Amino acid sequence: MSQGEAVDAPAGADPRPVVLVVDDSRVMRVALRRLLADRHEVLEAENGEQAWQTLHERDDIDLVFSDLSMPVLDGYGLLERVRSAPGARLRQVPFIVITGNEDDEGSRARALERGASDFVSKPFSSAEIHARVRAHMRRGPATVEGEEAPGALPGRGWLLEQIRSSLSFSRRHDQCLSLMLLSLGDHAALLEPECADALIDPLARILREAVRCEDSAACIEHGRFALLLPATALAGAQVLAARLTALYRAQVPAREDHPPLGVLLYSPGDDPDFEPAAALAALEARLVATPLDGDLCLVLEGADPRAEPRALPVAELPAARSATPAGRARKDEEGAALEALRAERARAARQAAAAAAEERALREELERHAVELAEARRALEAARQETEQAVRRAAAGEAAVDELEHLRDALRREAEAREAAEERIALLEIKLRACSAPRPADAVAAPLPFWQRLFRRRG
Repeated sequence: MSQGEAVDAPAGADPRPVVLVVDDSRVMRVALRRLLADRHEVLEAENGEQAWQTLHERDDIDLVFSDLSMPVLDGYGLLERVRSAPGARLRQVPFIVITGNEDDEGSRARALERGASDFVSKPFSSAEIHARVRAHMRRGPATVEGEEAPGALPGRGWLLEQIRSSLSFSRRHDQCLSLMLLSLGDHAALLEPECADALIDPLARILREAVRCEDSAACIEHGRFALLLPATALAGAQVLAARLTALYRAQVPAREDHPPLGVLLYSPGDDPDFEPAAALAALEARLVATPLDGDLCLVLEGADPRAEPRALPVAELPAARSATPAGRARKDEEGAALEALRAERARAARQAAAAAAEERALREELERHAVELAEARRALEAARQETEQAVRRAAAGEAAVDELEHLRDALRREAEAREAAEERIALLEIKLRACSAPRPADAVAAPLPFWQRLFRRRG
């Protein structure tokens, strides 16, 4: 949320689903707002601390998009706070992590450990963002194309959209995907409406409250439900089926006048021809056609939804067998092994994250050194060019000095010649004046020199 943006939602002001976008980049926040604003109310936060305040101030936020690298409080810290919040609503809000080129598998592993629901990589497309929102949005009556979903669960159309998007994600990330169908419909239809609702509503409530936030529960028909389980193999789906059945029987005990619960488990695998609507119809037909003598679990081992399933009484499923002392001991051993495996995976993830951080630091240092080297090269080139210019200027200066000396010599010679010429001109002018001066007729002759008079007397 931007600074100064109001966070108090007036009652009935905006019935659209609410999405919180957390990113320190305003460009990314604006991009997500433009993609989502036509169907959702979009709130913004610049860092994890602002987002945490918004999540406490607004109790109607349905989904969070968050970057990992942010100031004040990063995406990891925000995710830890959300998943450890005291309120169930806040703990279960879908949390989609936005990853970039700088985020590696170690970063994703850390986010998964802290409870991330999904990932979106930059740059993302409009179709990908809307698919993620549809896959994780669990809000209000959640009807699709006018379907009314009993028990406040979404309907068939919504489930098909979830299957398509989750299947694409699981194949792209090489993850398992399982689909669970639960049915009381054909048996409950024989009862009065009030009695049927008393049997169906507890199952809807269990599916609504007791599943993971990343799972998708839907009511595809009255008394018939579906549960989409991302990152879950058939073995894990069997454990969940036993647990859900136990929760249901704790509220609705098995009696002669109570219909049995039928469960069907299926995994689409890598079948390129898988079509969700046709597969769901085939699975429903298989479940309805199977006679139920007590709570029964049907397991389809292959990817063909029309194949013959393996039927197991719910009491023989792994979670149900663990009720015996031997089963509990085996479960404890398996639990210890699983915890050791989880610890090993967590340690490996931490080591991978540390190695990734070290590699990132080394890469940043290398890039910094490369920038410094480039700057040094540019400075050296500039100095070389300046030196060359100085040398050219010095050479030009020496040539100018030589030319100036030459000009000075020429001027000096010209000045001397001019002075000599002026002297000659002056003498000529004197002689000219002397020759051209008139002599008067009565002028007395100038006395002769002594030697002339002496010679004249002797002669």
